[in-house]
Amino acid sequence: MTADQHEAAQALMSGIDPRTGEVLVEAKHLADPRAKLAGEPLVVALEVAAAERGVTVGRMLAARPAMVKRAAQLARGVDREGQAHLIRIHDVEKLARAAGLVAQVYEAEDLAYARKWRDATVRVGNRGYDLTLASPRASACCTA
Repeated sequence: MTADQHEAAQALMSGIDPRTGEVLVEAKHLADPRAKLAGEPLVVALEVAAAERGVTVGRMLAARPAMVKRAAQLARGVDREGQAHLIRIHDVEKLARAAGLVAQVYEAEDLAYARKWRDATVRVGNRGYDLTLASPRASACCTA
């Protein structure tokens, strides 16, 4: 690739037609990892709060069906990945509010840091492939 082709290659890798500027593929963005916290402490806090009320987490959140679904998703993720499973600060706050959790589940510094990055996103996905194509060499037996 020559230097004058770099700009066109970058456009293609960004999903843009280098000739027209038309967006060919929308970039996929997800929540910035800095806007996430470990899910396990919240799962534990939800289970403790539910047990104190003598109900399941689902019953405790029954007034907010979306939160029942999100809590179940979180629990499955933590079961699968343990401490590595992360949850967006936005969802942490919604679940904690829905469950009426007053006690701090996370350290104040961790919450402040995640809140700082609340609206940040990162681009994800494969931007391109580097391919080298070569044809097989003609062997001596096949040439005349």
